[in-house]
Formats: sequence, structure tokens, C-alpha cells
Amino acid sequence: MKYIYILILILISGCTRLSFDDGSETVDMTVSITVEGNSSSRSSAYPELSLKSAYILIYNSNHVLEELLSLSGSSSATVELYEGMKYIYVVANAGKSLSDFILGRPYEKDLLDKITGPEDFNSGKLPSQGILMTGKLEFDLSAENKSAGLVVSPVADRVDIYVAKGGSSGNITVKKAEAVNFCPTGYLYRNEDTNSKSTFTVNSSSVVVGDNNTSGKLVGTAYVYPVNGRNDLNIRLTLRHAESQADDTYIIYPNTSNTPAEGVTFERGKHYKVTVTFTTDENGTLTTVGFTAVDNGFNFG
Repeated sequence: MKYIYILILILISGCTRLSFDDGSETVDMTVSITVEGNSSSRSSAYPELSLKSAYILIYNSNHVLEELLSLSGSSSATVELYEGMKYIYVVANAGKSLSDFILGRPYEKDLLDKITGPEDFNSGKLPSQGILMTGKLEFDLSAENKSAGLVVSPVADRVDIYVAKGGSSGNITVKKAEAVNFCPTGYLYRNEDTNSKSTFTVNSSSVVVGDNNTSGKLVGTAYVYPVNGRNDLNIRLTLRHAESQADDTYIIYPNTSNTPAEGVTFERGKHYKVTVTFTTDENGTLTTVGFTAVDNGFNFG
């Protein structure tokens, strides 16, 4: 019997960081982050626009991760890098599982394919760490071009649900507003939905809609991720009319025709307002007579 012995030589280096030296010069590059559309007036109206923390991932011309920076309470950082093309990504206000993924120094492809974590959804409520925002930039670093500015915007959507009262019917008490089959996860960078589904309550207490609420009263807000033509997504309202002895439940599809056939589409990083108007018919039955799903026309990031 012949034995073949293989000698494995392990070289141990004291250096834990890869060298990206290709003969070019190093440059102190400054990376700054701004939130899309942010201003003092909009910051007060939209707390979602707050930049609380951020990770900056810088990949070199070979798409290898060259630097990972972590910011807290700051919107800029300076780092020494070799000249050349850089692919820069920002992930702001990340939850724990997403932070753990980033701190593991992911490959660029894995970052582009990554979806959000449960803390980034927070059961449809605004996460304590802030709404998740991302941005990216291709940047040719040189001594003459060393200040990179990135713009980030929310990955999720904000959906406000309003109930309005039409005619002279009595008060309406909305006891429960539910988001049915809304999307609880989203891609960080890919412009498509993940086909995930979640049903959750979007209001914490009953809301009374009276005669002065003809244009609508807010009954709940949800922070969810984009969907494209979803025909099983709807809003379920449980309410009682002043003259009724029992609660009624209405299913609302947030599209222009209020039907499942049209499907529901929420584009990435938008603020949507859904208004449902109720009135009573000649028999005293409460019915929906008006419906709008309004994209207010601006990225809310």
C-alpha cells in the first residue's frame, strides 16, 4: 500500500486587512450623506427623515469590499483609500439583524440581493431606530475628486388611512383598522417586491368620525414595503354607525376602482393617503360612496 503525504504550509500573517495597493496613490476621501428632499419644514412634518445611524460600504474597482464605516450621530466620514473607481453604498437606520449582516462584510452581490429584517418592519410601526434608508454611488476617486456625496431615501412606504363622513348620517366609530397581506420585507436596492405577506392592526384605539370630518380623519398609519399589482392586499375596517346595534366590517382595496381585480401597487419610498368616505342610503345602511388612493407625488425620503 502506498501512502501519499501532503504537506500543508500555513502562512500566518499579523496583518488582518487586505491590501488594495495597485501602485496608485492614496487619497483622504470624504463621504457625506444627505436625505432626499429633507429640509427643516419637512423634518418636522416627517420624523421618518431623521438620519440616526448609517453604514458606508466602499467596494473597489474589482467589486471587493475595501472599507466599512459606521456612523452614529454624524452624516460624514473621511477615510484613506487608494485612487480609482469606488462603488459606495449606504444603509441608514438598520435594525439588528441587518446590522449583523453588514458587519459581516458582505460581498457586493449579497448586499444587492439582501432583504430587510424584522426590526426594520416593526409590525408596521415606525421603528425606534428610524425608517430604513439606502443610497448608492459610483465614484472615481482621485486627488482632484475626493468628496463623495450620497443621497439616501426610504426603502419603505408610509400609508395613511383616513375615514370621511358623507351626508347627514350620524357619527361613525372606527374600532379597528387592519392592513391585510401588506408586505413586511423589502430589498435594500432591488426595485421589486419580495412577495411576502403580513396582516396587522394599524390603529391603537377607536376613532370617532363626525360631521366635521367630510375630508377625512386619520384612523391609522402603516410603514410597509413596495408591492406590484398585489390583488390580495386590502384594508379591513371594523366600525359602528351611531344608529346601528352591531359592528360592520368593510374591505377596502387601495386602488382607483376599489376592486381586487385592479391590484394594488405601492412604489418604493412613497407616501400614500387612502381616504374612504361613508354615507347612509335610504334604508339607513352604511355604504362606501367615495374612495381615493392618492400618491401625493413626492418621494417622502
